[in-house]
Amino acid sequence: MKHVFIINPNTVKKARAKLVSGVEAACGKAGVDWEIYYTDAPRAAEKRVRELAETGAPLRFYACGGDGTIAEAANGAFGFPNAEIAAIPGGTGNDFVRNFAPAEAFSDVTRQINGRAAAFDLIKANDRFAVNTINIGFDCAVVDLVERRRGFPLMNGANAYTIAAFVKMIPMPKCELKLEWDGRSEQNRLTLCSIANGRYCGGGFKSNPTALLNDGFVDVFRAHAKVGRLGFLRLVGDYRKGTHLDNPKMADRLDCFKTKEMTISADSPFMYCSDGEVMTAGELKISVVPEALRFVIPEGAELTSV
Repeated sequence: MKHVFIINPNTVKKARAKLVSGVEAACGKAGVDWEIYYTDAPRAAEKRVRELAETGAPLRFYACGGDGTIAEAANGAFGFPNAEIAAIPGGTGNDFVRNFAPAEAFSDVTRQINGRAAAFDLIKANDRFAVNTINIGFDCAVVDLVERRRGFPLMNGANAYTIAAFVKMIPMPKCELKLEWDGRSEQNRLTLCSIANGRYCGGGFKSNPTALLNDGFVDVFRAHAKVGRLGFLRLVGDYRKGTHLDNPKMADRLDCFKTKEMTISADSPFMYCSDGEVMTAGELKISVVPEALRFVIPEGAELTSV
């Protein structure tokens, strides 16, 4: 098996040097065939993964970055049983790997090389795949601000999401959406809506606490328009811990359900965020693709269930 490490050259120079040094040492010691591929454009990683996967050779791709890098690799590897995806965290949020423990195992290249691939679900949204979460409304506006202010003082790591969240509360974004699922149809005015495979978003907020990567469903969480600035401030602690759905005072403002497929539409194009990539659409056709992602769990780590 060949081990291919996908690295964004815009990664902080010191962190990139440390990563490359660790890759060289671990691969040399393990005696494996390996290479480093530096991305040079949006979705370049996806293209490279697909090109190599088409050879039919057994491959393990290491997405060295955040959820967006993992998603690029997953989109490139989809449909190729010879391709596995691993993740070495280096992005802003790193939320997908929070579904596993211990977290430090993902930064250990040796444990990654010795890891095992397991099958997990993907979310299909129109013609692309998400590994973790699709966000609409407030959460998407926060991600959009983080991306547009990347490189500004304090706008790095999980802190960036917290700062952007407080900025975006003035004014609080709302969205008018039509949701159709399981024979139901509802017109909603929402503060936010998330469609999740994993439990975390925004750098550690446990937005969808009942989501599982391998249950064959997506979890849909809605915060209705009644959740304004004051309500969000009261909710933010519970939202981070994943206990917001247990708050009786929010029972008429929050809900969550599981489904295998749904359609989200609006009268005009709306902004949505798929694993950190902000896009627009007039309609999203969403479905779960069971066991479509062959993801590497590092040696000594495991999927957590709560």
